[in-house]
Amino acid sequence: MINFKFNLTTRYKEWHNYKSYDYLEYEGEFTVTINSKTFFQEPYFTVLEFLRDALDWVGCENKTKPMLYNSIETEENPLISFIERSGKWYVQSPWQKYECDITFTRGELEKAVLDLKHTIIKEHPEFQTSSTLKEE
Repeated sequence: MINFKFNLTTRYKEWHNYKSYDYLEYEGEFTVTINSKTFFQEPYFTVLEFLRDALDWVGCENKTKPMLYNSIETEENPLISFIERSGKWYVQSPWQKYECDITFTRGELEKAVLDLKHTIIKEHPEFQTSSTLKEE
């Protein structure tokens, strides 16, 4: 099982006037757990930037395309990726805490992304003004 968790710590109001960069407005601790074990953890993570790429991947018609999250805050990219090999999906990061050979279905990864989105909207209704989370 994979789970994404985000705890808001900072809101950078100066980004609010720059709608094309509004995904950088909120920052906090982001954790990826796999089978209850911390796989990735970053205390200064712009979760909406991650969700922008992850939600694009969920909606992509090409269901074998990898999800590559490239952060503008590091040169070690992709920072988080979902890679398909032989019908199985792997999660990878240059900042991962351990080598993980656990595989997932695409559906499990999509559910984790959508659960993160719904949790963020529930816990932080102000995020709904972000272009990342606006419903089409």
